[in-house]
Amino acid sequence: MLLTDRWLAYLPHVNGPSGAISPDLVSGFTEFAFGPARLWVLPGKGARPHAGGLVRVIDTVPARHASASEWPDTIGFDDLQDALQVFTEIRETAPGTLSIAGDLISIRPVFLRRRAEGWWLSNRIELIRQVAPADAPVDRLAVLEFLILLSPMGRRTMEGGIERLFCGDRVEWSATTGPVLHAEGIKVRLGDPNPDAHPHMVAAQVKEAMFDSIRRKLAWHAGPPVIALSGGYDSRLMAAATRAMGHRYRAYTYGEPHHSEFWAARQIAERLGLDLRTVPYPHDMLRSRMPLYFEVLQGQIDPYVMHIANLLAMPETDGTAVMHGFLGDTMSGAFVCRVAPQFFRSKDALAEGIIRSYAFPNQLKAAEMAGFDKPFEQLCQSAYDNLPDAPHLFQSAMLWACSNRQRRFTSTQAEIIGSRFAPFYPFLDRAYMELWMHQPLMAQVDRTLFYTVFKAHFPEVATIPHPSSVFAIKPALKDILRKFARDRGLDAKEKLYKSLGRELPHPDIMRISYGGETDEIRRSMAAEVEAAAPALRSRFGIDVPQNLMQFCFPTRDLQYDGLHILRRFWTLARYVRWAEDAPEARLASAA
Repeated sequence: MLLTDRWLAYLPHVNGPSGAISPDLVSGFTEFAFGPARLWVLPGKGARPHAGGLVRVIDTVPARHASASEWPDTIGFDDLQDALQVFTEIRETAPGTLSIAGDLISIRPVFLRRRAEGWWLSNRIELIRQVAPADAPVDRLAVLEFLILLSPMGRRTMEGGIERLFCGDRVEWSATTGPVLHAEGIKVRLGDPNPDAHPHMVAAQVKEAMFDSIRRKLAWHAGPPVIALSGGYDSRLMAAATRAMGHRYRAYTYGEPHHSEFWAARQIAERLGLDLRTVPYPHDMLRSRMPLYFEVLQGQIDPYVMHIANLLAMPETDGTAVMHGFLGDTMSGAFVCRVAPQFFRSKDALAEGIIRSYAFPNQLKAAEMAGFDKPFEQLCQSAYDNLPDAPHLFQSAMLWACSNRQRRFTSTQAEIIGSRFAPFYPFLDRAYMELWMHQPLMAQVDRTLFYTVFKAHFPEVATIPHPSSVFAIKPALKDILRKFARDRGLDAKEKLYKSLGRELPHPDIMRISYGGETDEIRRSMAAEVEAAAPALRSRFGIDVPQNLMQFCFPTRDLQYDGLHILRRFWTLARYVRWAEDAPEARLASAA
């Protein structure tokens, strides 16, 4: 079993030519030949060399290479779902026959370019770009989805003619068949919910499923994990669960004492008796992280997800497991709650409801000014085309969120964390997901069942209000008044600064994460976009809205939808520059 985080494969069609590329491109890579097919693999740090026999390569985040190199070569694919969670397996299933398959929801990217002679696949866009130059324009729908939904959906990418394998896709190759794509979808069992199940009985099942997931995944980590504690519901549930299991892990949050997230995380840690430590939050977070953004995420998503990179500053040993609440909200009803109830009457209506939950009027207007015709209708058709079949529409909605929004955007946090630490996702678990998928819609709406889990099993953290409101799952007057007083005090301070013609320094974590911390930074970003207008037209076929700064912030007040528009156009401008850099230089720096 050879571990890697960089690979390239060429799978010819039947009677197609052998793959031939410049040796300089794959310097340091190990080459495997399967008749005319080729696989080049850059061995990970500490990885054992291939010992002969059938080839098996595991592509995963670098932080897992050292520990995984000690595992037996016979570890099963299902065990990898607990052991690594984020991976792609490239396996010689029989002499001269290859199979490429990913984790439960295909978090680890696999990019594909189909050519007349055969298919090129890699986890790095720049490798494919060099061996098989673009022969098609960029898919404009991918750009529209980036501008509105934070990333392309389905198999689309921001590169012309390059696809990203979808959730559940599996590629097989043999000399007699050539490359074949099997689209199997997310592999979770679906069925009819039981509307008569007692909420407290199901809440106990959810608790036990979570405990079981944590136990199975802990078994593959040599040392104790740390907890990424944001103060939201998912991370607090995870922290409370581990504490109930008898563990007392160290927790980390980031921000400053006046931030709501910091306040909530501190209250949770105190209730659970956890050692909470703070990671400094850089004041120019987004722009300072762009080199890491392009190196790790390859420009395929909205970069505000880079806020998770602050955890890389944790003073922990490389390879330490980091428990994170990824997927918890989607499985427990948060996504279903985004879609108004009237949209669950038909597949057409559901697709419209999904897009309405993300596409705000100013963003759609910006898309129209960029040259997109009927952007809302295009996005609705995209959502419709990508809605998985399921016995019930709310299950289709949850599957869409997992295989599109979560897989293409939120899960990329694993790629960032994984450059130094081992991602640990208790909620990314087939049994846990299937349990939630079998709950009726009424258990998902308003997160009713999720809140029952807290009230019945973790009441000590249920009284702490969510960072974004004074609401608590189990209201307690003392906690609500404390949060209310904290929020009103911050509001008064911000109004005072505004009356003096100034902005409150670092008023909330989201403003820092969204990248427009000050008016000066926002104007600099807008100027950069306007200077890149010809390049954006050439590469993506889009126009920049005239007077972008005025369009985004017409009243000079900071509006988050305007900041989203500015940041995404600015990211596209940076993408053009990144794509035009010398690819050899990028590969050299990556190696």
